[in-house]
Amino acid sequence: MQGRVFTIEKECTACNKCIEVCPVDMANRVYKSLDRKRKIAVNSKYCISCGACIKICDHNARDYTDDTEDFLWIWQWGILSISLSLHRPR
Repeated sequence: MQGRVFTIEKECTACNKCIEVCPVDMANRVYKSLDRKRKIAVNSKYCISCGACIKICDHNARDYTDDTEDFLWIWQWGILSISLSLHRPR
C-alpha cells in the first residue's frame, strides 16, 4: 500500500513553504533537477503523510496517492481469510 505524498517536479518552484510547515525535519529533500533548477522532493522514508505540505503549496506541486481502495480490499479479504481459517474442520 502506498498512501504517500509526492512532489510534481514540473510545478515545484522550491519556495520552501512545504519545508516550513512540515512537522518532520527529514521529510523533504532539496535537489537540482535535470534542468539545474532547485526542487524539493518528499522523502517518503520520513514523511508521515499529514498533508500539511499539500495544503500550503500555492503551486500545486504536492499531491498524494490514495490507497483507500487497496486498504479496503486487503482488509476485506484478510478478514475473510482469517474467519475461514478459524472455522476449518479439524
